[in-house]
Amino acid sequence: MPSPAPPWGALPAPPLPHPTSPHPSPRIIANAVCIAVFPRCPAPPQHTLIPRPHSLPVKRRLQNKIAESTWTLPVVALFVALWWLLPFDRRWEEPAGLAVCIITTYVLMEMNSANALLRVRSRMVSAVFLLLMCALPWLHPFSWTAVATCCMSLSFHQLLLTYDRHEPVVPTFHAYLFVGLASLVWPPLLWLALVQWWSQTVFLRSMSWRCLWAAVLGLVLPYFFWGSWALVAHYATIPGMPVPAASIGPHLWGAVAPLWQVVATARAGQVPLADVWLGLNQELVDADRDIRAVYSAHTPWLIAHVRPLAATAFVGLLSLTGFVHYLRKNYDDKIRVRMCHYTFLLMEAVVVVWMLLMPAAWHWLFPLLVMLICPSVAHLFALTRTWLTNAWFVLSFLLWLTLLLIPC
Repeated sequence: MPSPAPPWGALPAPPLPHPTSPHPSPRIIANAVCIAVFPRCPAPPQHTLIPRPHSLPVKRRLQNKIAESTWTLPVVALFVALWWLLPFDRRWEEPAGLAVCIITTYVLMEMNSANALLRVRSRMVSAVFLLLMCALPWLHPFSWTAVATCCMSLSFHQLLLTYDRHEPVVPTFHAYLFVGLASLVWPPLLWLALVQWWSQTVFLRSMSWRCLWAAVLGLVLPYFFWGSWALVAHYATIPGMPVPAASIGPHLWGAVAPLWQVVATARAGQVPLADVWLGLNQELVDADRDIRAVYSAHTPWLIAHVRPLAATAFVGLLSLTGFVHYLRKNYDDKIRVRMCHYTFLLMEAVVVVWMLLMPAAWHWLFPLLVMLICPSVAHLFALTRTWLTNAWFVLSFLLWLTLLLIPC
């Protein structure tokens, strides 16, 4: 009959010494001393067991419940569609602008799913973009700025697919093809291809000589078809497009002229920098004159520009908080996700600096900035669980609601 098992907590009996050893080993002596000194203790009751720290439930705050809910994106999309189209005055500009916004939203959703930007099942990237676009009424009618933003979102989607790919030539070609299409609308966007080259080389680690020539071919191909069509039709512009094909060179120079002129003026020290800045942003001065013509001559400048200023301040605040948050919490993500976010953050920083140097390009760059801040802002709201970030989430919603309801 087998011997009964020892009670809980008892040490096993020391093994018998080897027949060839005349004396017990030190291990046998140590086991015998432990059995003699420490008494056998019964098993503790079940209710006194303490759970381990990693098994404790994590508190889900309001921001996490909304970010991880499957109803967030459908509800936001329905609200945005109703707010965008009502009241409907039988014009085609608003439905066309909404269609372009929906395409951009779908591209962001696919990009989030393909690269797992948030580590959780969430559609917060697309929802943030829809809510921000809803609060910017001057972007609701169809415009070429929205088309350029949509093309840049497609470019980023293809660019992120090149990471850790054996043959990234095809997505590289597609990424820069969309940059070339966006530059047909506003040629200075071609300078952003240099930033994407840097990101693809340093962050995504997918640049090679074949990818370089594929990128050049993708940038040139839209201009090849544009030039062919212009030669056949003897017409170099599409009705409604602001930039003719013949003025691509001056527009490219105008994109970098602020930095060049500021450096040259600072070296010479002859002309005040303020005069140089105003001269380079003459479009901004003319736009300000057109806006003030709508109001009376005694209307303060702040009242005439309250909605663009409020929108710029709100988007800038979201951009800053999302930027700082990800730089502090990037170690929680995988390397691929980190490199994808770094690609967005670098382009975001370049666009912000560009807007500061040349505010005349605000009309073109601001929708692009709205698209670029969505991944970092969604990462902040979806993956933080502190009371401070929850308070910032509620405050951001109140600020968005205020921006949405501004009457002018």
